[in-house]
Amino acid sequence: MLSLVVSFQTLNVNIGCGVAFALFNGAISYDFVSNPAYDFVATISSLMKDNTQKVFWLKTASMAYKQGVGYYDVWQSGYFYNPTYGYVVVATDAALPLRYDTTDGVFWPAQGVMTATGRNGTKARLQVLSSTQYTITIDTDGNGTYDYSAGTFLWPASSC
Repeated sequence: MLSLVVSFQTLNVNIGCGVAFALFNGAISYDFVSNPAYDFVATISSLMKDNTQKVFWLKTASMAYKQGVGYYDVWQSGYFYNPTYGYVVVATDAALPLRYDTTDGVFWPAQGVMTATGRNGTKARLQVLSSTQYTITIDTDGNGTYDYSAGTFLWPASSC
């Protein structure tokens, strides 16, 4: 098995468009060959501060990648904690294919579903409709029925 573990005290991340945060007291591990279904799996556990100094955390947040020609298939799972709203378990139901858009030089999801499950079985579901649109629906009472639709949205432009 070929693997790499990066441990850090502070790791500043600036992803552009005014989005920046600091990861601290964490580790990122990469597993390159133990599961032939993926090219590699990255797992992160870390605390995180945004520019308001609120502390968030990621716990066993895993992303598995498989590269194709002009796309990546991505699987995600893990825990995310927000100091205002609490924690959710985030997971994709199946691979999210990310397609490369030559007009803006960004990989956008083309289809798939990502679900965040919170307290008492409540869920928020992001469903990718196309490489330009997605919808968000919510099961507000945890009964298994998505009873609220936040609407259909366009992915943001890559330039801010």
